[in-house]
Order: sequence, then structure tokens, then C-alpha cells
Amino acid sequence: MELKIRTSIHLRDKNAKSKTSLVLYITSDKGLREKVSTGISIKPSEWIQDKQKSTNKAVNDKLNEFRNIIEKYDIEHRYLNVSDFNINDLKVLLFENEPEKENKALSADLFSIYIKQYYELHKLVKAENTIKKYKTLQRFFEQHYPNLRAKDINNAFAEKLKAFCLTKKEMNNTLNKRFQLIRVVLKWLFDNNKLKPFMLDKFAHGKDEKIEAIALLPHEIEAIEKVDLSDHPHLESVRDIFVVTCYTGVDWADITKLNKQNLYKSANGNKYFEFQRTKTENKDIFSRPPCNAQVETILKKYKWNLKMKSYQRSLDQLKEVCKIAGLTEKVTITSKSGNQRLKETKPKHDWVAWKTGRRSFITNFLLQKKPTEAVAVAVGHVKLATTAKYQHAKPEHMVDLLQD
Repeated sequence: MELKIRTSIHLRDKNAKSKTSLVLYITSDKGLREKVSTGISIKPSEWIQDKQKSTNKAVNDKLNEFRNIIEKYDIEHRYLNVSDFNINDLKVLLFENEPEKENKALSADLFSIYIKQYYELHKLVKAENTIKKYKTLQRFFEQHYPNLRAKDINNAFAEKLKAFCLTKKEMNNTLNKRFQLIRVVLKWLFDNNKLKPFMLDKFAHGKDEKIEAIALLPHEIEAIEKVDLSDHPHLESVRDIFVVTCYTGVDWADITKLNKQNLYKSANGNKYFEFQRTKTENKDIFSRPPCNAQVETILKKYKWNLKMKSYQRSLDQLKEVCKIAGLTEKVTITSKSGNQRLKETKPKHDWVAWKTGRRSFITNFLLQKKPTEAVAVAVGHVKLATTAKYQHAKPEHMVDLLQD
């Protein structure tokens, strides 16, 4: 009895508004029908169903790799009885990385290994920065939960993980992002029958911090730029880098891209940088921020090689700089939690974050009545509405814009 395996690939949800996974169907004329998640997610608009291919070359290369493996398996097992067919044998060929000899580790069901397996499968279709986040998550589990098995993960573990992270004084946003990544990996395990599904209601921290809800005006940026740090020399580099973000609008992740290799001159002789944004590098989106005299002076000071410390450590130091610079005004931020409106008041320096530099750049140029299109080009926004959302000026400053 010949097996004669055939394959077809379909979108899990062809009406998905964002991305949806590609599902591989394995069938035969002897009644075999198995469904396997490919681990690849794309937008419905990127899939051509009648041609069984994507508009993304990397996706097609991976799918062709799957097809070749199945075709080889079909030839070698052509006379296997359908009743003897084991889909798991084929899954091993499709998804296991034999050169790295990880089968033993996978048999131990370690969650850290599953995280690696997930990002290895998705590295062709996800942004490099996203893959880095999963690698960081893997290292976290290897360090703190090296023997944790996937089957031991449940909502009770989620509560223990929250408690552990809070003892480390991690920011709510850090915990939220970690839980989001864990949820993605767990859902992938559910889809591939590697873990029995359960409700993921506890795998969400549910409390976002408003770390980018303010913008600094020019006189506040100048105060930070000129603050005397002779008694605090360890804060100088953090201060300088933050000033650069205020004058260029670059993201924290793109600081190192402000170098001579990315420096250009316009037809009018104005200097600017041009580089692909880390956050959206899979979409070919570029930032073209200006390079004014202050920025060039700071970059020369560090020989055009700005080096960042860890995010949390540098953030704490940034708040300290702003406190020394006199940003002590009380600021109240209103946020929503369900149907409730929550207000929190604290000194302005406590609200400052690395994103504040980007928000300040956008706000100040829009207050100067610069074209939104020009500001969007500088910060690498495709949609003008996105740039407008970053604007955070007080109402009285907006009223001034209406006066001649």
C-alpha cells in the first residue's frame, strides 16, 4: 500500500488584520490527513494561495525546504502502511536541527530549548531585533530557571515569575514584554501539540508605565546640556547621549548608528544621517535626522562612537542627570486601566525616559511650525499620524501657535 504523501499550505486565518501563521497540510489518497504549523507567520496580503507561495523570498525558501524534506521522506517510505505512519517522525525531520545535536535537550522538554527552537524557525521572517528579544528571553530562563520544563509552566508559575521579577525591581514594561514573548512561545507549543493548551490569563502583567508621556522644551534641554556634572563625572556620557537624542530624535536602539559612515550632506550643505531603523529593519524604513553643531561636537568628543550602557542602568542615571539639572516640577500623568482613569504625580525628572528625547525632538519642531512631513522623514515614520501622536506640547503652547 503506497503512502503517496501530498502537501498543501494554507493561511490559518485568511481574514487576519495583521499576521497569521502558515499551516502545512499533509495528505494521502489512503485517508491520511495531518496538520502541522510551519512556525512562519505572514500578512494575508503576502500569500498567493493558488501558487502556494509568498511574496517574501525568505518564506518561500523555507517552505521549499519543507517540501524537499517531505518529498524525500515520501520516496523513502513509499510502501509504508498509512496505519504505521507517525507524523512525529516527519516533524523531527522538518523542525529538528540535527547538526547541533539538540534532540536530547529537546527530549528533556526544557522551556529554554523550546524558546531557541521557536526563534530559529522564525529568524527568516521576523526582524533581527525581535529575534534578539527571544535570545534574551532564552538567556533569562537559562540563568534563573535552567531546569524548567514546558509541562511545568502554568498560571501558578506565572504568579511566581511575577513575584521573582518584582524582587529584582524590574520595570513593569520589562515584565510586560517578557510575558508577551512567553505567551507567543506557549501558543506555538499549543499549535504543535507539544504542550496541552491552558488559559494564559495570568501571563500578562497588566500595568504599563507611562515612560514616554512627556516632552522637554528647548530651555529644559539646554539646562540638561549645560548642567555642571563635575561632581558626577560618571553621568556625563549618559547626559551627552540624551542631548543627542533630543536634537536628532533617534531611538535608544539606533544611537550607535550616528557615525561618520552614515553622515551625508544635502545639496544645500546641511549635514544629516541616514540609516535603516533597527525597530523596522525588515521593512526598509530609514531615518534621516539632522546633524546640528551640538550633535557634531558631542560625536567628535566620543570619536564618533557613542557607547550605551544597559538600558535600565542608563535610565536610572538619566533621571539623576535631569534631577541635578533642576527638572523638579511636579507633573501629573493620567492613564486608563479598564474603565478607570488613574492619575499619578511625581517630579518631572522621574517621568523622563530615553523615549523622551525622541518625543521632545518631534514636539519642538512641530511647535516651530516645521512641516510634519519633514519631521516624519527625520525620525523614520511612514505615516504622518504616527508623528502627530508623538507630539506632546501643553495646551497653552498649542494656543500660541495660532497667534501671529
